[in-house]
Amino acid sequence: MKPIVALIICISLTLFSCHKHHYQQTTLVSPSGLIFGSFYGECATNCVNIYSVDISNLYKDTGMKYPDINSSYEFKPVITLDHSRFIVAQELLSGIPPELLRDTSITFGAPVSHDQGGLYVEIWNNNMRSRFMIDNDNTTDQSAELIVYKQRIANALAMIR
Repeated sequence: MKPIVALIICISLTLFSCHKHHYQQTTLVSPSGLIFGSFYGECATNCVNIYSVDISNLYKDTGMKYPDINSSYEFKPVITLDHSRFIVAQELLSGIPPELLRDTSITFGAPVSHDQGGLYVEIWNNNMRSRFMIDNDNTTDQSAELIVYKQRIANALAMIR
């Protein structure tokens, strides 16, 4: 009799303790395009390096305009970069952290508060544009996903310059 009771208890525990875990999907649809780059407040040369990538090309801005969180970045004379650099930059269109896929414009941390510089990211999908300035320092308002993505941008910038 004891083995039957033990078997019933084991089966009951197995049945009632199993429940589905619902994880939020973090892989979202890739945007139509991305403007990304680095900027520094106090420097003599190469203070601003901004690029734009879409589904078919990578462009470099030569105007070196300091990015503004309140308006879309305007490219001045543009250079189309080669296919190998495009492949590197195109990787940034996937794996974008959820906080950058919102219809907002936010500054994370305090870029250039102590001359550490920052990253500029502008995401567009259809008619929606969102702009972000991200401190190069890891700050408390940056999620783990954002910090990883920030490193991916820095790696891409190093490879395409």
